[in-house]
Amino acid sequence: GASGPEIETIGDVQFAAQIIPGLDPKELRGLLAQARSNMGSGIAAAAAVNDSGVAFAVSVTDDLVGRFNAGDLLRAAVTVVGGKGGGKPDMAQGGGPAGADAGAAMDAVRAAIAG
Repeated sequence: GASGPEIETIGDVQFAAQIIPGLDPKELRGLLAQARSNMGSGIAAAAAVNDSGVAFAVSVTDDLVGRFNAGDLLRAAVTVVGGKGGGKPDMAQGGGPAGADAGAAMDAVRAAIAG
């Protein structure tokens, strides 16, 4: 729904995850920016699942960039969906063909945050 992501806590880090079927991948960055501003401090991940596969984006707020690299978290996710991606320490984007595995990819991000 439009209520935004569910925010969970992993260790001492807030994590907001959204998996959205049919979303235009270009909208992922805007979603993550919104999630970031809502949390203040935390990690946000969003996946757009379409016929062609899944597009994935991960954002890390500035205060956490020293501990978590968005590119590393993204790689954990896209490895699961058979794809690749990268970006900056605070924002990374990628994807893969296995859209059905979006949930497992999100779990890989959770595991990477948990360490």
